[in-house]
Amino acid sequence: PGPTRCQIMDEAEKAVLELYDFRDRYFEHHEVSKAPEKTQHVEDKMTATLQKLDEISDEALDVRGKARLMFLRGHARNVLSEFDAKAEEFLSRAVKLDPTLVAAWNSLGECYWKQGNIEGAFNCFDGALRQTQNKVSLRNLSMVLRQIGKGGDERLKNIEVSVEKAKAAVSMDVSDGISWYVLGNAYLSLFFMSGHSDALKKQCMTAYAQAVITDGLTSIIILLLKTDRVVGRLMTDCLNSNPRTIAVTAANYCL
Repeated sequence: PGPTRCQIMDEAEKAVLELYDFRDRYFEHHEVSKAPEKTQHVEDKMTATLQKLDEISDEALDVRGKARLMFLRGHARNVLSEFDAKAEEFLSRAVKLDPTLVAAWNSLGECYWKQGNIEGAFNCFDGALRQTQNKVSLRNLSMVLRQIGKGGDERLKNIEVSVEKAKAAVSMDVSDGISWYVLGNAYLSLFFMSGHSDALKKQCMTAYAQAVITDGLTSIIILLLKTDRVVGRLMTDCLNSNPRTIAVTAANYCL
């Protein structure tokens, strides 16, 4: 007998996870000189993944199964940095079929964000959290909150809430480097909005160092380059060093 419908769907989900892993860990397997080719390579991987998903018929699936398939198709298309209308279409259909599908709400929120629809993104992440607490919605909401606010007082309040959301994401999984990175960025925003406190700078760099420890070096190099532009010359002396020196410098700063 051939694979069951459940096994087929599990394989489809695995293919989409591998697509995102390929994108997020691209430079762990490719030289930095390949950076101009990354988008095309990810797009090629996305096309191959979508072909696998298109081979799956939804005729024998129940409502939740159809929602899951719509989510996978939309989420796969959402892997690129640009807004994709088809991704929005698939993801919107997924949450309509199954409003409890948190992963679809998160991906739809990211889709709206790329489109510039900040309010739509906020509603998706907030709605996902109403279904269940999860680190992806918490850290995405943290990022969105930092972009909302008309006046200085409102912006400061939103950034303070942003820090709390990021801390909650970290508390759900202390081994997730992305959550630590988002927390570092939240502290950084608060640092600039509330008087350049040394304590906040220390908390910011502590979170960044945890991102180094828990998620390797690749993403943290980009993070530290960004930090150098906004914090000042904190990392200038080590930016010309090798990646491991950069990471160790960040970690030692917090000791």
